Amino acid sequence: MKSSYKFLGQLGIRVITGTGLAQRSSRRLQVPAERSATDVLAEAGVGISVKCSDGLCGVCALPYDAQASDAVEHRDFVLSQNERQQKIILCCSRAQHAGGVITLKL
Repeated sequence: MKSSYKFLGQLGIRVITGTGLAQRSSRRLQVPAERSATDVLAEAGVGISVKCSDGLCGVCALPYDAQASDAVEHRDFVLSQNERQQKIILCCSRAQHAGGVITLKL
């Protein structure tokens, strides 16, 4: 589902999977300015549930590593300030600066 948000620049998404050190894997995806992170992740085979695509429902919320990520511009309407330290709504939120990287924990 296409988001109605306009994004200012390309975004890098680092996807970390697994819980133990031996199971951890990482890959980096580029999200062009005209696309949402949920669309690019879906194309890469990372299934993300999406309902509204506008940051209104919270269905596409995922945990991210705030310390390993660049600053996030949260554009959603559902996460509290506390939740934003640990989760991101991928259909509408981005790194604050073009070329920024957000590290997702799946």
